Amino acid sequence: MKPLCVKLFLVCWCFVLPATAQTLNDDLPLRTSDFLGTSSDDAVVALAYGTNGDLWVAANLGGTLPGMQAEALFGGGDGDLLHLDGRNLQIKGWYSLPGHLSDGAARNDRLVVVGGGGVFMLGISGQGAAPIWDEQTNGFQRADISGDGLVVALNGTRVTAYDLQGASISSRDFAQFTHIADVAVDATRLYFTGFNQVSANLKTPILTAYQRDSFGALEWLSYSFSERLLTEHGLGADTEGERVVIGDDGMLYFGAATDGGTTALKRDPKLISTPLPSGNGLSNILLESDRWSQTFQLSGAAKFSFFGRFDPANGNILKGGFILARLSNGNHNTLRIGNLVADREGNLLISGRSFADIEGRAERTVAEQPVGAYAGGDMVLLVMAANLRDRLHWTPFNGTNPVGSSGSAVAVRGSFTSLAARWAVAGTWNDPGPGAAIIHEGTQGDPNGGNEIYVAHNGRDLADLLALWPEVSVLDLTPYYD
Repeated sequence: MKPLCVKLFLVCWCFVLPATAQTLNDDLPLRTSDFLGTSSDDAVVALAYGTNGDLWVAANLGGTLPGMQAEALFGGGDGDLLHLDGRNLQIKGWYSLPGHLSDGAARNDRLVVVGGGGVFMLGISGQGAAPIWDEQTNGFQRADISGDGLVVALNGTRVTAYDLQGASISSRDFAQFTHIADVAVDATRLYFTGFNQVSANLKTPILTAYQRDSFGALEWLSYSFSERLLTEHGLGADTEGERVVIGDDGMLYFGAATDGGTTALKRDPKLISTPLPSGNGLSNILLESDRWSQTFQLSGAAKFSFFGRFDPANGNILKGGFILARLSNGNHNTLRIGNLVADREGNLLISGRSFADIEGRAERTVAEQPVGAYAGGDMVLLVMAANLRDRLHWTPFNGTNPVGSSGSAVAVRGSFTSLAARWAVAGTWNDPGPGAAIIHEGTQGDPNGGNEIYVAHNGRDLADLLALWPEVSVLDLTPYYD
């Protein structure tokens, strides 16, 4: 039997982080990547893992999957839920749900999906999905589920909470905010983000928390500065909160978009007069290290994105940064976050869409296949190290015949830097043909027609690891697999 230190080395990736930001790995290893869809237009809205490692895809399919028939749940309809094998992405089950879907989330083998048809709670396992409860009186845009099974669902500016049996226990219209884009929930608080339209030409982000039990008491409010304060401090860039999530590390993560460097995101979220300490050093809060994270040479109305880690107890920012695409002349171009998740170590995975170049694009490979040419908007995966400065991976997935694409969903199980972790990213591709994306050990291969879903996945199970290292026991590996 090998000593413990050797066993730990076998199941963990070890990174020596540099003194300046850069992408540490040119190649993104994959277990499988493949197209997934019908002969009509298809779109993906969310990804989630079950505890057995299988992947669940909330989607809207335009037609019928070849050789399959969907099982109707809650009466069936236009929304679709796909159950994929966590090793090879083969379809294990296909379910139809009422209405087009718009979001989904899972905790402890309870999966909530929402859309125009309502909110739907399912139990998931390696054997499939089983309905638990539903509420079909309203349409919903976003949802989240806590570890103890409480669901929050967003309809416009109204948030409703449901208990384990599906009973509505709290509902409140937060109409004092112009727009709510996303919601999250943990054991004690409801969180949401969006923006306030403070003048005809100015949006300011909101990030806030309320007591979970009744939504009655405000716990904290970050950003949401007035027009007067924004004007006094020269912060005239439109900025919108877009995504919020509780990471597997228990921290709060926030994604936003802005169209200029004079954004409130550069200030203390509670005190607009205080600029965030910024720079390359890890002692800074706002990590601006290179031309892909610094807000210079900005042009026009192209938007770029911000991500940050916040203390859920008080809304204070702990670390954050910007991410930009660049044109050949050096000016910035649009990069938008589709979704983001954080693993138990605080590594942050972001799916999105990049217009023009990202750092090191020419050197990027996926499953050791060269990334193809830019296609006028590329699905990208960005993986930030837990320090939120260094990029572990940043890559598109274009093949030899690329088309426009957008990353809208991402999921992780375990620690990203463990060999036993599972992660997946998915997006919608615009009428792709053969060679549009990098396909690695896929079963469908070429797209079936129309806009198509693309999924890239990596992860090994215990059997894979034991085959690689038979001298290491199941007991040794199990703590690093879950």
